[in-house]
Amino acid sequence: MFNNGCSILNVLVRNISATAAKLTGDELFCLPDEFELKINDGVGVFASHRVKRVWSDDDAIGVAFIGPVRERSEASGPPGPRSAASARASDGDGAA
Repeated sequence: MFNNGCSILNVLVRNISATAAKLTGDELFCLPDEFELKINDGVGVFASHRVKRVWSDDDAIGVAFIGPVRERSEASGPPGPRSAASARASDGDGAA
């Protein structure tokens, strides 16, 4: 989500580790250097991570996790694919 939660950018998590992830999707250039990444775990629960862009190319970006998992919340509706994620930009104060 961007603009104080008014817009969403869906991304696909291609690779993920305990410290970083590779994201693909359309219009990745819209993402700021730091943002909130929510990842669906495949059973309807989302984990929220604060991330920082560490590299980018034409169709992918690499992000590093810069904080602990901030929340876990139940998703509404049926579970999505394990690699589904959305990015939400915030103003850097930790509030999203």
